[in-house]
Amino acid sequence: MKSVKFIKENQEWQVPDAFYRISIKAIIKNEKNELLVLRDVTEDKEEGGGYELPGGGLDWGENEHEALRRELIEELALDSVDIAEKPLVLIYGKHPKDYKTLKIYYKVVIDGEPVDSESDVLVHSWVTKDKFADLEMPGDESGIQDYIDQIFKR
Repeated sequence: MKSVKFIKENQEWQVPDAFYRISIKAIIKNEKNELLVLRDVTEDKEEGGGYELPGGGLDWGENEHEALRRELIEELALDSVDIAEKPLVLIYGKHPKDYKTLKIYYKVVIDGEPVDSESDVLVHSWVTKDKFADLEMPGDESGIQDYIDQIFKR
């Protein structure tokens, strides 16, 4: 396997020449057993569109909980959250732009109401189990719908 060399903090590193996007996602339900989803309202369907769960990419040096806390603040202004210790679902997939992805989904309890991001690109809503099953979700995000019974278990 090919590898790539780089220097970080005065140390040389050699890593496999592979690209995986790791995303950390939140499973947030309300007292009505509805799931919080985001709708990407980007007009460029190649770049966006469809529904997804809150969360995003793991940045260099972050652990999963740090990444999810950062994403929930950025996307929904939620800074008081309780994240499960272990993930509920792990999904390997392929991004529509042809690279491999790993999505890690954690149950999250929030304190407060979500607020849509200032960018107006992601708009939140609460959906029932039946509505979630019918949502249009982009390629590598749609795998979470296979876990609908685990997500909506009380």
